[in-house]
Amino acid sequence: MSRPPSLRFRGDIQGLRAVAVALVIIDHAHFGLRGGFIGVDVFFVISGFVITAMLLREVQSEGRIRLGRFFIRRGYRLIPAAIVVIVFTALVGMLLLSPLGTQQQAAVTGGAAAVGLSNIALYAISSDYFSEHTQSNPYLHTWSLGVEEQFYLFFPLVLLLVWKVAKHRARAAAVVLTIVTVVSFALSLIASYSAVLPIIKSPSIFAFYMMPTRAWEFAVGALIACGAVWLTKLRGHAFATWAGLSLIMLGAVFIDNSVPFPGIVAVVPVLGAALVIFGGLAPNRGSQMLAWRPFVHIGDLSYSLYLWHWPLLVFARRLWPDSVVAVIAALVLTYVAAFLTYRYVETPFRGKVQIWSWRTVRLPAVAVSVALLAAGSMFVGAQSNWGNKNVEAAADQLLERPIGYSQCLSTMPVAQRDLGPCTWNGEGKPIYLVGDSNAQQFTEALISASETLDRPLTIATWGGCPFFDVGRVDRNDPNKGAECSVYAAGGEEWLSQQPAGTVIMAAAGEMITDNGIVFRSGEGILDDPASKADQWGEAMAARIADLEVAGHEVLVVPTMPHFEGTTRAWWHPVQCQNADLFADPSLCSARVSTSDMQESMAAISKGDRHGIATSGAEEIDLTGQVCESGWCETYRDGTWLYRDGLHISPTYSEEIAGVFVDALR
Repeated sequence: MSRPPSLRFRGDIQGLRAVAVALVIIDHAHFGLRGGFIGVDVFFVISGFVITAMLLREVQSEGRIRLGRFFIRRGYRLIPAAIVVIVFTALVGMLLLSPLGTQQQAAVTGGAAAVGLSNIALYAISSDYFSEHTQSNPYLHTWSLGVEEQFYLFFPLVLLLVWKVAKHRARAAAVVLTIVTVVSFALSLIASYSAVLPIIKSPSIFAFYMMPTRAWEFAVGALIACGAVWLTKLRGHAFATWAGLSLIMLGAVFIDNSVPFPGIVAVVPVLGAALVIFGGLAPNRGSQMLAWRPFVHIGDLSYSLYLWHWPLLVFARRLWPDSVVAVIAALVLTYVAAFLTYRYVETPFRGKVQIWSWRTVRLPAVAVSVALLAAGSMFVGAQSNWGNKNVEAAADQLLERPIGYSQCLSTMPVAQRDLGPCTWNGEGKPIYLVGDSNAQQFTEALISASETLDRPLTIATWGGCPFFDVGRVDRNDPNKGAECSVYAAGGEEWLSQQPAGTVIMAAAGEMITDNGIVFRSGEGILDDPASKADQWGEAMAARIADLEVAGHEVLVVPTMPHFEGTTRAWWHPVQCQNADLFADPSLCSARVSTSDMQESMAAISKGDRHGIATSGAEEIDLTGQVCESGWCETYRDGTWLYRDGLHISPTYSEEIAGVFVDALR
């Protein structure tokens, strides 16, 4: 057989790699392409095509597939550059990342990346790719390399089995690939759109990270390689190239993290990449454009560019949050590092070995061991607080959660809960703590107060929901409003059946100012903060009246000062750099003038005040505890007042117990 065109050097494939890596980098640099992450899907299709073409070339020239040679060549191609970046990132991460969870998560991900399992590690720790917390992980991007390496392990074995067993090998390979495509795509759709599935934890996260739900993307590229001889004879290659590029660009512009991904929308970049690869089987103007020397150059560097760009961006944002200049500098450094890595690491090892032996395995094994040592050192250091008293104090206060956090802050109707772990005994009048996590944060204060006053305490809170129904509608979470309605109605009914006592009610009023949340009002919708604040106050007053009719007295804790973040919506200790915690913990804290805080909280305060004034309920205003001498702060005199921008720490909650004792008396 003559060698089909698909197996010759394809400059347009390198150009397509350049497009893919550029989309990813532009997205991660926050330069306007919200859907640039689909560049990874383009890479998957390319990999499926290239690997299959390479295996077919081996079959045509030697009549068999040598798995040992395939795996060792892949190892020498991918491992050296990856290890350099993993080790560098670990060393820098020891200084710049936070020891309050970020270093630990990064270390686990980096160690897993060294052995091709970072996607599984990220899934195991339920890391939503698009969440602010996960975006601070400098190894986050390695998930796609894990998927790719797992496909490299699985696919040659399948192809070899087909070649050994089937009589009509090419046809059998196409059938198997078609089955893989259909099954994997079906699993991807089911997991992407399901909240709950048997066996599979966090289905949407499983769909994003795991190889079984991504295999169809590789298989699409593999099918093109298998059918290249026949596909070359078809017409429309030029149209396919331009249509494919258009689909990829449309996906990068219009797909974002508001839609389940991969889901059905992943078809757009996958089909786009497939069309470009198919189009290049017969040279045309589009494929010639992609084969332009600058595109091929970036394509050659694409692996190293992909490896370097994300950790450098994470570190740049750590040092200079919100600095465009820092981001641009990180991108320039990315190119320099990628060029040097390609020239002095990738190139010397590419094609260096052709046989699998203990001698050839030695180098990859040593390299992986070095990476594991670097990642492990960061993990052990972070877990031991680096032997520093400032880091230890911060970890003790900031990583702690309120007592009963997992049982009492529930999403189960109150009447169906086992409230035993959320009840503390006493002889006097009962105390009931209700509301969302901004109520749950007072657990330590109220346990102490209830013990001081010898009064029983029961905590029945619900994450994200006040104890009154404001008609909440989340644009990105249609189920949340219904959850809050269930909590408000069921909680009120439950309390009406309890002995008369004191109900302490608290909730974060951020939904008043959140543009992604609106309130139902009759047949209409309220979306401006002023109207939402009025409805918030009216709903609060109505609930207070109902509780008073049931014989309870009500104390309201208005929303405490909340602190905005720099690289994320709310201040969080994971923004703290290890070096800063060593030197001066206050460098990690948030500090806002009282006047600025009052201005940012104005609409929320209006809603709370309206409800309190209308109902005549008593209040426990804690703003003065956090804001002193004209400043509101999250850290003061060795104590972390807040564990994140929305919640006080359990340590500080214990400190303000006296305020609740006075109010309850």
